[in-house]
Amino acid sequence: GCANLISGGFIMARKFTKDLLNLRMDLIQKGIKQRQIADAVSLSTATISDYLNGRRPLTADKAAEVKAFVNMYGR
Repeated sequence: GCANLISGGFIMARKFTKDLLNLRMDLIQKGIKQRQIADAVSLSTATISDYLNGRRPLTADKAAEVKAFVNMYGR
């Protein structure tokens, strides 16, 4: 489900999709840090944190880069 947070007059939707939850599990299992992802896809750790916590969507391109990095990690 979605929990809506009202912040400064804006409604922020917190969306945890199945893909996002699976990605979070992969990060935990592989021991990947947010800093490593941020560096790999040229985003700030704050943006990665917001994405992983369902506070901010990523563009399709950046989401694909994150997934590719996670899939390649440790191979």
